[in-house]
Amino acid sequence: MKAHKLLFLFLLIFWSMAASSQSVSIHVSGHVIDQQSQLPVGNHMVAAAVYPDSLGWNLPFSDSTLTDASGMYSMNFIIPFTPGTVTFFTVGTPDCTNTWIQEVLAFSPNLTNFTANFSICTDSIPPPSPCQNYILPGGVQGLTVSLQGGIYNGLAASYFWNMGDGTSIIGQNVTHTYPQQGVYNVILQTVTPDNCSSVSAYTVVLMDSINPPSNCENYITAGIQGLIVSFHGNMVNGQAASYTWELGDGTTSIGPNVTHTYAQQGFYSVSLQTITTDSCMAFSTYALFLGDTLNGGCTTYFVVTPSVNPFEKEFHCIMPNTLPVVTTWDFGDGGVSTGLNPVHTYCCFGTYMVQLTTTNNLGCTATYTAPVVVSPDSTGNLAISGQVFAGNNWLAQGNVTLFGTDPATGYFFPVQNTYIDSAGYYNFQNVSQGTYIILAIPAPDSMPAGQFLPTFYGNVIFWEQATAITLGTPANPYNIYLVSFDSINGGTGVISGQLLGGGKSMLTAGQEVLLLDASGNPVRVAYTNAQGQFTFTSLPFGEYKVNPVITGTTTFPTLVTLNTGNPSATVIMTVEGHTITGISKGNQVDMIENIYPNPAVSDISVTIKSMGFMKLRIMDASGKTISVQNYTIPANGKRLSIPVAGLVPGLYFLLIQDEKGNTSSRRFEKN
Repeated sequence: MKAHKLLFLFLLIFWSMAASSQSVSIHVSGHVIDQQSQLPVGNHMVAAAVYPDSLGWNLPFSDSTLTDASGMYSMNFIIPFTPGTVTFFTVGTPDCTNTWIQEVLAFSPNLTNFTANFSICTDSIPPPSPCQNYILPGGVQGLTVSLQGGIYNGLAASYFWNMGDGTSIIGQNVTHTYPQQGVYNVILQTVTPDNCSSVSAYTVVLMDSINPPSNCENYITAGIQGLIVSFHGNMVNGQAASYTWELGDGTTSIGPNVTHTYAQQGFYSVSLQTITTDSCMAFSTYALFLGDTLNGGCTTYFVVTPSVNPFEKEFHCIMPNTLPVVTTWDFGDGGVSTGLNPVHTYCCFGTYMVQLTTTNNLGCTATYTAPVVVSPDSTGNLAISGQVFAGNNWLAQGNVTLFGTDPATGYFFPVQNTYIDSAGYYNFQNVSQGTYIILAIPAPDSMPAGQFLPTFYGNVIFWEQATAITLGTPANPYNIYLVSFDSINGGTGVISGQLLGGGKSMLTAGQEVLLLDASGNPVRVAYTNAQGQFTFTSLPFGEYKVNPVITGTTTFPTLVTLNTGNPSATVIMTVEGHTITGISKGNQVDMIENIYPNPAVSDISVTIKSMGFMKLRIMDASGKTISVQNYTIPANGKRLSIPVAGLVPGLYFLLIQDEKGNTSSRRFEKN
């Protein structure tokens, strides 16, 4: 698998073309040596490329070869030529910093034999992939871009494109229309019939063609040692500038040169923003792949392609080597497979956590897990976009999820998820007509996460209050302003808990849990771990409500009282269908014998199995307190009649709390 640096972006090659053309046979050879030892570098890739231009022919060409033991390479190829012109091609090779070192050579019918020698650093250069791919530009017309993929060795392959705006395309040559100007990081993944995989990156820059090009262009080079990567920011014209980095794993940094240690192998999209002293701004991206170099690599992952049937998904196992491999799939709904590229049909719409495990013939085992969304057809031609703000600034780290509605049930489910860029922008492509809501979440480990809550379009924190978007015709931009909150601390109280149930289609990991005060104001936010667990510490004593927020699922908050007699509580929340209910273990007792009738019309009859002072609270499905009544219960088994005729039809939650902080709760329905 290669790490790809696009210095080609800074090379402008122009052809002055006549109406007729002919072919020229080119020969280029040379040596590659180590710049320190001056020894030859064998088995190292050298590639030649000729790029198309809008003024002339538009068929890209490339060729590559490997050096022999003496560091020598030799290539012969035939390329088009227009009489009366001098045309250019490039010959280059990567060095140990993943920088592409190249020469630009001019040819004509009388100038066809060339020598290009390279002196490179060779520390930790991996052997070239036998199926290395490449991306060539095919042309730009406004916001429409054509790209052409290929394999240097000419092998047959499957082509999977990520166009950098949330769009995925299959095929060797693609044409895509972007929704707006900007910088897009395109990723091409190819897989040959013998399962050899390669990845390339290409940065598409779409700017206003009336304006001159940026005079403060920047670019990125990098050096890799295991999981430690050194990034170097550079200005093409050498101006002084400020450097701001997003390193692809939620980490940010400043300065022209940064060194970062990643937690694990994988793909990371690194971005650099520079601003010169005269306020000229530029962006660059870098596709970083960190693979296993100890035994040839066994890192694995998968991509998913849809079919006409929205419940059917085709999975493609991607690996960075050609070693024989055993695959095991868990599709998240109880289904399994051992196929390399299996097709699986789900029963229902929802989100499923799919796990792929591979073991190669060297005994190296890798596991990759990712959510797969099964939703109604979302292959429309509509786009939804906007910007996310945190106070007076845009949100630079976070993700945005688009939720659609099931027309049969009206329930919401996730349709697409995307990361925002460094200027706070998000974009969803290929959206069909329908009704949607949008949720923006700041990165949990970022600074805004301590000041701003996950927020729905409409600038609210509960999905029931979100402003729905009905398509039709999009009314972009759909900007989201994150809701701020004051986080409380300074106490010794602790509330811990766990979110249970939900089955395969409702993940309990990574879910948002809000902690509300007695007035319903948010004071903390947490996210469940892989086991659905969460914890709030350093809480002042008082009354709180624990409120998980899962879009499309109604939560009945669990009331918890912390005091000197009950400094901690454990809350168990259970997902059942499209509702979440809970109990507070440790101060939860069984004080309610029954509620009758249920459903109720005018009154409910409640039998209390305790005595003393009691506070009875009725809450609606959103956790809002509807009524509070105080009672003194003279004896166990006392029956109370509580009027509910004034309640609107729906689900409600009756909670009883005694003077010791013990609670008991039951759910009832009002017709």
